[in-house]
Amino acid sequence: MLRKYRWIPLVAVVATGALLSACGGQKPVTPTAPGTTSVATQNAPGAPPGAGMLSGITVHRTGGIAGVDEKLVVTPAGSWTYTNGRTGKTETGNFTPDQALALTEIASDPGLPQAIADSAPKGVCNDGFNYAIEVAGRSHRLEDCGELKPLVGALLGKLTEATPL
Repeated sequence: MLRKYRWIPLVAVVATGALLSACGGQKPVTPTAPGTTSVATQNAPGAPPGAGMLSGITVHRTGGIAGVDEKLVVTPAGSWTYTNGRTGKTETGNFTPDQALALTEIASDPGLPQAIADSAPKGVCNDGFNYAIEVAGRSHRLEDCGELKPLVGALLGKLTEATPL
């Protein structure tokens, strides 16, 4: 009778191996508080502790043809708060682990400050959006006249895809 069930340990080992290999490429998610998540990332060799984690990001977008006034605050825990300055409406939410990882990669790119500086318009920009962006404690200002550098466009794109901004 024991022979009949000898295959069960083999199936358990194969199933465990399949599950582990399917999850191998993903970063672990660590709960930080009810309703929020943080994505654990590995630091580059020699990087200070905490490097590569989602940094705080604040984006204040004003202007445009409609005269918007919007603010988005992203916490290191992966939550966000959006405020529409014209209506007073506030919304909150959380990034998925994949969204937080993508934002972490963009926000921690050492070329981001220069890409923001290089996105400045070459002349007068009518009806464009004005951005005040703070990433990891560094403040930047720019106008969007359709000449954003790819890294800046990627950052703003990820934020606008996942939030009301």
